[in-house]
Amino acid sequence: MVNFDYLYNPAAAKSLFNRNYFVDKKLGFQVIENGTILPYKKMIDDKSTKDGWGFGGILDSSGNFIKSSHVQDGAGESYTPPP
Repeated sequence: MVNFDYLYNPAAAKSLFNRNYFVDKKLGFQVIENGTILPYKKMIDDKSTKDGWGFGGILDSSGNFIKSSHVQDGAGESYTPPP
């Protein structure tokens, strides 16, 4: 039983509690030898076509971005980390 008495919008909260959040995806993993982790970073500049999107993920040892490592769906690109 969930107490909705002190919520600003109890009707909206009830709909969220009644949802099915099950995701039927096959999980996996990938080993990246000598990879570089690029932390999430909000990028806004003249060169970016996706201003305000978060960039980050993993680069392999050759500097290639691992597409499956993007931070958010559709929002992953590499950037040059500071030295």
